[in-house]
Amino acid sequence: MTNDNVSDFTALQRWNKIPKEFRELLLANVFCGNCGVTAIQPGYTIHELSHGDIRLKGKCMKCGKDVSRVVEAE
Repeated sequence: MTNDNVSDFTALQRWNKIPKEFRELLLANVFCGNCGVTAIQPGYTIHELSHGDIRLKGKCMKCGKDVSRVVEAE
């Protein structure tokens, strides 16, 4: 899946280095404070954090509330 809402090119490069199957698992396993474990809707943004970590920010697939997922660097 590609993302048109990229806020950080370096973060996108790191995200794309993760195998597609694992990226799909990460997107399908996001915690929503409103309804629990859910998936993130398409249209999420990608941000670089310290130490090479990246954050995916978007909306909950079930309820539409804001959700976030941190993907730690290797």
